[in-house]
Amino acid sequence: MSKERNALIVFLKNPLPGHVKTRLAAGIGDEKALHIYIELLKITAEAVKSLPGASVFLYFNEATPGDASAEDHRARVDAFRNGDDCTVAIQEGNDLGKRMLNAFDDVKKKGFEKICIIGTDCPALSSGLLAEAFLALDTRDLVIGPAIDGGYYLLGMKQIHASLFGDKNWSTSSVLESTRADAEKAGLSVALLRQLRDVDDADDLAFFPDLKSIIFTGKDTG
Repeated sequence: MSKERNALIVFLKNPLPGHVKTRLAAGIGDEKALHIYIELLKITAEAVKSLPGASVFLYFNEATPGDASAEDHRARVDAFRNGDDCTVAIQEGNDLGKRMLNAFDDVKKKGFEKICIIGTDCPALSSGLLAEAFLALDTRDLVIGPAIDGGYYLLGMKQIHASLFGDKNWSTSSVLESTRADAEKAGLSVALLRQLRDVDDADDLAFFPDLKSIIFTGKDTG
């Protein structure tokens, strides 16, 4: 892959108790949910760092909070290093769709040909899957990584298709179906990656014993 042509957007949050994995926290508490989120950040970072030939753009949900030191925030950014520094930005928009669309627009204006976006909720994410997504865009207009809960863990495209980001009930089981319907209506060809499970609530932890063990140790494993 050519680094000059490919860009990976990562949507993430500053890891603070009460601010991350709120549905998960409802079942296990804020502190334990934070430990899980930090572990998910590490898993995502490893997949990103091992991906060759893509420039990485980190889009945080908010600026560094006042009670977190610049050094701590820098360390979180450094976890996503991919040979060179990542570009760091703040998400902008009044819902998830608008924030994603704005991020795609921003990166496209920098001259990248293939752009994919991911979050930090999927323990099975790998550099191989990310590479497969970029490769799929050689022959398809879109690539989607479907999640078991009816959403998606990855979306990629070469041209910006604003219709994919509007009129969605975000964080519900209808997102994937609605996105595919929009793509079909627009006449876009779609490649599907294999289906994966996100960690959204306490029930999801049963499928990831390594993550579940963090609840009992009370800290992340790093």
